[in-house]
Amino acid sequence: MAAVRSWPLITAICDFTQGPPGIPGNGAVSLLDNPASQVGFRTWSTSRGRQYELGTVQAGTLTMDLTDPGEWLNPVNTGSPFNSGANSLLPYRQVQIGAWWNSTTKDTTGNLLNATNQPPGSTSFYDPSFETGGLGGWFGFVGAPTIVNSTAQAFQGTHSLACTFNGGTDTPTVAMFVPPYRLQTLSLYVFVPASHTVTAKWFNFNSTGVGSLIGQSTSSTTGAWQRLVITGTPATPTNVLELTCTGTTPATVYVDATQLELGGAASAFTAAGPTYNEVYTGYIERYPQAWDLAGFRGKKLLTAVDALSPLSRTIISQSYEATVLADGPSVFVPYSDDSFPQMVQRPTGGAPYTGYQAIGSQSASVSFGGDSFPDGSKAVTLSQQNADPITSGDNTQTTRLGTRYGSLVMDPQAFTFEVWVRWTAGQTWCGAGSLAAGESTTDAGNHDGPVATFGLRTSTNRMGYYYKDINGVLQVNIAASVTNGPYFADSSWHHFLLIGAGSNAWQGYRDGVLTSGTYVSTPPAAKIDNIYQYVNTFYGDVISMASRATLAMYNFAMSSS
Repeated sequence: MAAVRSWPLITAICDFTQGPPGIPGNGAVSLLDNPASQVGFRTWSTSRGRQYELGTVQAGTLTMDLTDPGEWLNPVNTGSPFNSGANSLLPYRQVQIGAWWNSTTKDTTGNLLNATNQPPGSTSFYDPSFETGGLGGWFGFVGAPTIVNSTAQAFQGTHSLACTFNGGTDTPTVAMFVPPYRLQTLSLYVFVPASHTVTAKWFNFNSTGVGSLIGQSTSSTTGAWQRLVITGTPATPTNVLELTCTGTTPATVYVDATQLELGGAASAFTAAGPTYNEVYTGYIERYPQAWDLAGFRGKKLLTAVDALSPLSRTIISQSYEATVLADGPSVFVPYSDDSFPQMVQRPTGGAPYTGYQAIGSQSASVSFGGDSFPDGSKAVTLSQQNADPITSGDNTQTTRLGTRYGSLVMDPQAFTFEVWVRWTAGQTWCGAGSLAAGESTTDAGNHDGPVATFGLRTSTNRMGYYYKDINGVLQVNIAASVTNGPYFADSSWHHFLLIGAGSNAWQGYRDGVLTSGTYVSTPPAAKIDNIYQYVNTFYGDVISMASRATLAMYNFAMSSS
């Protein structure tokens, strides 16, 4: 006996109501098997956008060869259902090719509402028998039903879904993604309370909400599990199953063993079934028109592109600098200058700062534009090499970039220091410094930066948060634990925040991950006059190198939002 051949069930859906970004949603329509449109799907092919070997980037494409005798896909045909109402045949409308396939049985049999598939617009997965303890995608669509996982009743396994109707309009609902224009059977088991009637209704769903009714089934039998079965042919990719209950409220109806399958009859319940595989997702770029059969039949060779194509046309109108300035810093140093001195902005007013630089002995440099920030803007790089042979304890092997004269009063209970750092090697320091009487920005003895400082410091080849107040009390030390691990020189850009959060609490963020603690004591206010960054080889490193970008200070504690 010859083996029966089977193939995946292919779907092709478009959403002519939405452009990028996104995937076809509630407004999606099918290009396959729609008897009204007479669109014939002849072939399709994809080209993946991989060109790494050539050092170029190319969008992936989808080409669809369709017959379109009614010219529903002609942009000038305003009578087309695809080009009227909420739909419009504009460039970059969403399209998706998919395939349903049960890899276990090698066919399309089984429950489409299985744990490998997701309800439309959801990040959760179906659980048709509710054995994992969740809701399986069910929610209250109308009214305020109470929907919980329950072990009080069960048809399959030990769990079911308890739907308590608190009012007459309550409607527990589950959304379903289905292959349109295919005969299917929807079934579920319900346990109905005495003197009540439960109705399951299966609807098409579109961009305006609940659409036409596909079918319904009702049960008034109480005290035992009853199977509600609905057979029909959905016309949209998105469907909903709704439950209603008549009788006094509150009333609890139990639901179990939900199943959607291809064909005109309900089979024994199974939790397994075909998986929906997204073969291609993108955007229709153009609708070229052609004809065959001596001009009597319209053709369409639709061309679609993936997300890389519209992304390349996106204009980013706001720079990262504008984003930082929108938060209202008291001091902003972009470090994007072409040459010394660095620009120091006072967006909220105040005495201006004057930049200084001090190049260390041996081979050292302050290179404006020596690095590139992730948004494409310039960044400054400080580099300091050691002598040959290597020495240690040489204060002159320190390179500095900082400010003098200007001032900002820092309240340690409401202050934020923010900076981007790319640390490549050796030792580096940066922060908001407060110079003591007699302390100089060029004092060779201060190879680690100002004595009183609020910022970042390296020690034993790792960087962390550091705050020593003007009384010499070390309030925050690098030795404090860091939630996302110690930061070593990895030559990558990282974002740091050090915040005086109030009530002697401090917070440190590295790339959005929080480390927090409390000050040793209550620190006094300080005058910030040296916004600095240093590198040195004082400790015997062969070379020290680091880049900085977009430093900002705020006279308030920034929130995590």
